[in-house]
Amino acid sequence: MTKTLARFGVFDYLREHKRIFHACRPRAGETRIVKVLKKRPPLVTESIDLGLDGEPLQVGIARFSADHIRFVFEP
Repeated sequence: MTKTLARFGVFDYLREHKRIFHACRPRAGETRIVKVLKKRPPLVTESIDLGLDGEPLQVGIARFSADHIRFVFEP
């Protein structure tokens, strides 16, 4: 993503937050795509990145298989 943003003149940005919303039932076809078993719901996250001027730059919604991801939170 960093290379793509640089092509548009954005060379640095700040992560405002990344939130883990909830676990949910896999959607149709999702079990095949993200290798989530039907009985193991994916974690849904949202991230917001800001330009250095504080304006929103991008929003990301992602689903992760809890069996294949590790989040590390640091102060």
